[in-house]
Amino acid sequence: MLRYLLRITVLILCLVSIYLLSAFCLSRITVNKDVKESDDVTIYIKTNGVHADLVVPVKHGQMDWSRQVKFSNTVLNDSTMQWLALGWGDKGFYLQTPTWADLKFSVAFNAA
Repeated sequence: MLRYLLRITVLILCLVSIYLLSAFCLSRITVNKDVKESDDVTIYIKTNGVHADLVVPVKHGQMDWSRQVKFSNTVLNDSTMQWLALGWGDKGFYLQTPTWADLKFSVAFNAA
């Protein structure tokens, strides 16, 4: 019993050491300091309490989402819109769970 306890202790210490060592080494990776500053982009987060979306301008100096997202695939199908809401996650969970009261175990299980 003492032998297994010692092995578990050594394993935990090794895992913690690997974590700390990797955190130390990876935090030393630098970023490109020569990046030119550009115009700020206003990005909003929209939520209904269940789902969160990133709301970005359709056209900006850094990105033109009208080239990536077809307006025919959006709900309004309106090419004059100036903002685009982007959600992420499981499509079934997003469509079948508009509120927490609508959450079903099967939908959450499939999303997970």
